[in-house]
Formats: sequence, structure tokens, C-alpha cells
Amino acid sequence: MKKRMKLPALAAALAVVFTMSLAGCSNADPVGLVKANLDYLCTGEITDELLEQANGQSEADLKALYKADVGEAVNELVDALDCEAYATEEKRAVVEAFVKKAISKAKYEVGEEYTEEDGVYHVKVTVYPMDFLQTANDYVEGEFTQAWEAKILDGSYTYTTDEQLMVDMYDELFAYFMESIDQTGYLDGVEMDVAVEEKDGVLSPNEDDLAAAIAAMIGE
Repeated sequence: MKKRMKLPALAAALAVVFTMSLAGCSNADPVGLVKANLDYLCTGEITDELLEQANGQSEADLKALYKADVGEAVNELVDALDCEAYATEEKRAVVEAFVKKAISKAKYEVGEEYTEEDGVYHVKVTVYPMDFLQTANDYVEGEFTQAWEAKILDGSYTYTTDEQLMVDMYDELFAYFMESIDQTGYLDGVEMDVAVEEKDGVLSPNEDDLAAAIAAMIGE
């Protein structure tokens, strides 16, 4: 087996989806604004409440933002795979389906109240890290790699190029990801702070705080 399978940079790729925060209107509720951002970024669902918080952005605008963010995450993950054959539209669709499913499993609770200090609002978010990444990493480094090495050694699997080998391995791996993400467990909740700041008369969640919260949810 000329190339050993390594778990792609899943956490980094998935966290990309959550780096885009929506602006709110000048009189937006900080708690509602943080929740609207997280709900939208996790599911892509556009609700009346979201549109009220979105500072005039239309439903079409929000759909385009979500599509672009997911596309960026797919690009990150495909690059991490380091396999040219997995950059085709067909294989990118496989990666995209996993990205959307994985981020939809994020678990969090937004506090009902906020505090204010020097014009900055602070909203508490309790995040529950997934155990999926650790479980997947253990599987890849153990059972998965051992099974593929055994198949190659005993001749039950043959390949002509390293590219073919990697495609077949990734196909099996993403099938495992899609199935196992449904069984992901969650660790104990971690309380984090998301600041909401006014810029040019518009309230917006701090993108670094959102990114940190999402990275924690994913289990990075």
C-alpha cells in the first residue's frame, strides 16, 4: 500500500462554513441575532425570523451566502484529500452531501439573556462537541487502514494506479462518514461567549467568536 490513508482536515474544512456571519438591523436583539446566525449556518433554513434579523438581505441573498460557504468548505476538504479524481463534479457532490449533513448535527443552546459592557453585547452559547472526529480518526487509523492493507496483501483487491486506490478508499470512507455521523455522540457542554458589536449602525456577531464556537461544536 503505497499511500497510507490519513483523516482529512475535517474540522478545519467544516468550520469554514461558519465563518460568515449575518448583519442584523440596528435594533436587532443580540440573542436573536446570534441564534439566527447559528441556526442558518447549521441548516441553511431561511425563516421569517431570520429575514427580520438580516438587515434587508433577501431570501435569494441568504441562499447564495449559504451555498458559497458550503462550497468553500467543500473546496477545503477536497484540497485536503489530495486526490485529483475527487475534484470532479460527481465526487464533489459526495463531499458536499457529507459537509451539509455534518454541520446539521451541530448541537448548541443560546442563552436567553445577554449582558452589555462598553457598548458590546455578550451572549452565552453552550456548545456540545461532537465525538465524531475522534471516532472517525480511530477508525481510519485502525480498522479501516488495516482492512485495506489486508485486501491488497491477500490479492482480494487489485489496482493499477495510486489514484484508483485513493478513489476507492475515499468512496468507502465517505460512505462510512455518512452513516456514522448519524450516530455521533456529544461531550459535556462548554459555555462560550459570542460578542455582538455595532458597526456603522448595524449589530453583527463577532466572527472570531462564532468561528471558535463552531470549531468547539465540531470537536476541533
